[in-house]
Amino acid sequence: MKNNKKITIRILNIKVQKFNQSEITLDFNREKTPLVEFQTNFSFKYSIETEQIMCITNIKVIIIETKEMFAELDVHTEFAIKSLSDFITMVDGKEKIDNVLLFNVCSVSVSTIRGILFEKLKGSELQNEIYPLVDLSSLFPIQ
Repeated sequence: MKNNKKITIRILNIKVQKFNQSEITLDFNREKTPLVEFQTNFSFKYSIETEQIMCITNIKVIIIETKEMFAELDVHTEFAIKSLSDFITMVDGKEKIDNVLLFNVCSVSVSTIRGILFEKLKGSELQNEIYPLVDLSSLFPIQ
């Protein structure tokens, strides 16, 4: 698969599937940094026929000192990808999506989620905690 292939991508939809925010039940040092850990998981669904891919992102906001989960956010970001089949190959009998495409889809999704999470945490005790930059190149290495 050629990594220099041009990606034509368009956002179709952004859906906040779930947002939960808990009351903080345990006391912790609010001056300690870093205060929270953002646990992030990505999964994907795609359709070659419709040339669409969905990045499903789950983020958990954990207070480091107490290990208490403060918030959880699930966002589905849907994209149209021209010639999606060009970015999918068979590896050991399974379809594999090219890391270049996954990197780009996740990059857009993460940036979008950063804004959503910022808005959702407004007015909470953790309103100043900003979802950090994510090193997507370590998740989706490009050869």
